Amino acid sequence: MELSLASAAKPSPLAAAAAFAAASASSSLVSAAWIGRRSGRRRAGVVCAAVSGEEVFGGKRELTGVQPLVEALPPIAKSIDCNAGIGQQQAFEKLIFVTNLVFRDASEYLLPWKRLFGVHESQIDNVMRESAKSLYASQLKSIGRGLDIGKLIEVRREQLAYKLSDEIAAEMFREHAKNLIEENISSALDNLNNRTKVVEEVKSILAFNGSLTILSKFPGEDRFVRGLGPISLGGDSDHDKRVEDLKMLYNAYTMELLSDGHLDDDKLAALNQLRTIFGLGKYEAEAIISDVKAREWTLWPLPSGEPPRCTLNSTATAFVLSTGGFTGNPFHDYTDVLIPAFITAHRYAGEVQFLVSSYKPWWMNKYVQIFQQMSRYDVVDIDGDADGEVRCYRNVVVGATFHKELGVDPSKTASGVSVLDFRTMLRGAFGLDRATATPSGDRWDIRRRPRLLIISRRASRGRAFMNERAMADMAASLGFDVRVGEPDASTDTSKFARLVNSCDVMVGVHGAGLTNMVFLPAGAVLVQVVPYGKLEWLARNTFAEPSSAMEIHYLEYVVQLDETTLSEQYPADHPVLRDPMSIHKQGWEALKTTYLDKQNVRPHLGRLKNTFLQALKLLPHDKETMN
Repeated sequence: MELSLASAAKPSPLAAAAAFAAASASSSLVSAAWIGRRSGRRRAGVVCAAVSGEEVFGGKRELTGVQPLVEALPPIAKSIDCNAGIGQQQAFEKLIFVTNLVFRDASEYLLPWKRLFGVHESQIDNVMRESAKSLYASQLKSIGRGLDIGKLIEVRREQLAYKLSDEIAAEMFREHAKNLIEENISSALDNLNNRTKVVEEVKSILAFNGSLTILSKFPGEDRFVRGLGPISLGGDSDHDKRVEDLKMLYNAYTMELLSDGHLDDDKLAALNQLRTIFGLGKYEAEAIISDVKAREWTLWPLPSGEPPRCTLNSTATAFVLSTGGFTGNPFHDYTDVLIPAFITAHRYAGEVQFLVSSYKPWWMNKYVQIFQQMSRYDVVDIDGDADGEVRCYRNVVVGATFHKELGVDPSKTASGVSVLDFRTMLRGAFGLDRATATPSGDRWDIRRRPRLLIISRRASRGRAFMNERAMADMAASLGFDVRVGEPDASTDTSKFARLVNSCDVMVGVHGAGLTNMVFLPAGAVLVQVVPYGKLEWLARNTFAEPSSAMEIHYLEYVVQLDETTLSEQYPADHPVLRDPMSIHKQGWEALKTTYLDKQNVRPHLGRLKNTFLQALKLLPHDKETMN
C-alpha cells in the first residue's frame, strides 16, 4: 500500500489510524527489519527473504507477544521480494512521519511499533526530519522571484506544521534562492552575444536580491518563510570554478551602467550589490570597473585630404597597455599586467614598443628590467605626450591578453609559449643564477645547505607569524639555512628576486608576498600557510594551481582553530570560529576583514616540522647528509 502525502500537513487522527492499520500487515514488519539493520542489529537472514520472525527481528528472546502476529502473516510477508524493499522502506518512513505528526508523544502508546520493533528515537528523529524536508522542498517550488507575501506566509505555516526546524528551513530557502539566481546566470551565459539579454538577467538577479533584503527587514517578518536576506554565491564548493563566468557577466553589466561615461552613487551601489552576490573580491570588481572606465582609444579612418604629418616614425609594433587598476600589489602586477604583456608581446621578438596609459614612474622603475627584456624600445608614457605629437606605426595592438592567475595557457598562443618561458625571461631580467634547485655538487653539504625563506609580515597588516623566531630556529635544527624577508612597496625588486632565487623552500601565509614564487628555481618548494576560515579555495586559485606549471612543488599548511589569534578575539561559540561559511555568505568584504585583515597565526611547531621535513624530501638532491 502507498501512503498518500497529500494529507500529511493536516491529517485527521482517524485517517492516520486507518493508514497505520492498513500498512501494518503489508510493510511494517519488513521495514522494521530494515531499520534494525541500520542500527547495527543482526544481519543474518535479512538480505533478500524473511523466512521467520527470528531472522527478521534478530532473535526470539526479543519477540515476546509478537510471534503469534508473525505466524499470522500471509505467506507473501514471509518471502519478500528484494525489489519491493525500497518501496516498503519508504512506506514505513511515511508511516512514522504521519503517525508522529498526528499523535505526537502519544503515538508510542497508541501505536506500539516503537517498542515491538526496537526502533530508536534517533531513527525516529531522522525519519521525521528527512520527511519534513522532502515535503518542505515541494512547498518551496511554489516561491518564485516575485516573492508573493501571501505565499511566504503560507509556506512558513507549512514548515511549522511539518515540525521542521527554523535552521534547516532557512538553509533550504537560501539554497532555493541560489538556484533561482543560478537559472538567471545560466541564461545570461547562454546569451553572451546578446548584451541586452545578459543585462536583463543581471537586473532580474539584482531585483530578486533586493526584494530578499527588504523582506528580511519587513515588520512582522517572523510570519514569513525562514532564510530571507541577501544572497552570496561566494564560498560555494564550485564557486572558484565559475568565477571567470561571473566576471564576464559583471563586466557586461558594468559596461551597460557606464555606457554614458558616468559612475554615480546609485550605479556604484548596484555594482557593489552584484559583486557581493557573485562573491567577487573587491580588487577583482574594482579592476573590472577600472578597465571599463579606462581611457578609450578610438580608431577612425582619416578624412579626405592629407594625413597629419608624423612627428615620430617607427617600424615596431605599437602596444597600448594600461598600468592602472590594482598595480602596486605584486599579485596583480604579475597577474593583470606583466604576464599578459609577455603573452602578447612575445610573438614580436622585441620589435614592439609599449605605449603605457595610467603611467606610474615608481611602478615602472620596479619592473623596467622586465620591459627591457620584452622590447628593444623605450617605454612611452602615452598620456604625457605633448599636444600635436603624432606617432606613426605600421601595426598597433591595444590591450594585453589574459589567460589565468599567474599563468599562461600554451594552447592559446601561436608559438606554444608557457609560463616557463616567462620565468626564463625573469632570470634574464634580474640576473638570476639558478634555473633548478640543485646543489653545486651531488649532495648538500656545509658549504651549501638547503635554504628556506620565511615571508614575513607585520602583525598590524594581518596574517603575520606570531612565532616567527621559533619557526626559524626549528627550521635551522632540521639543517636549513634560514632567511627572513618582508617585501613591501619600497623593496628593491632585483635584490629580493636574487634572494628568492637562492632559496629552495619558501614559506608564507597566504598573501601577495607569495607571488615571489616566480623567482624560485624549478624543483623548489612553496609552502602556503592557509589562514583559518575555510579559505582553501582561495589558496588553491591564487598559488596552488600556478605552482605546478612553474615546476614548483606545492605544500599546504592549513591553520587550525587553536593556531589563530581569532580565538583570542571571539568567544568560543562565535560564528567566526564555529561557522566560517556563515561569514563567507556575507560577501567578500566580511570574509576579507575577518579572516585576512584581522587574523594572525601561530603554527604548531610539531605540525610545521612535519611539513618542512616533507619539503626536504621533495628537493632534488641526495638527502643523506640531512639526517
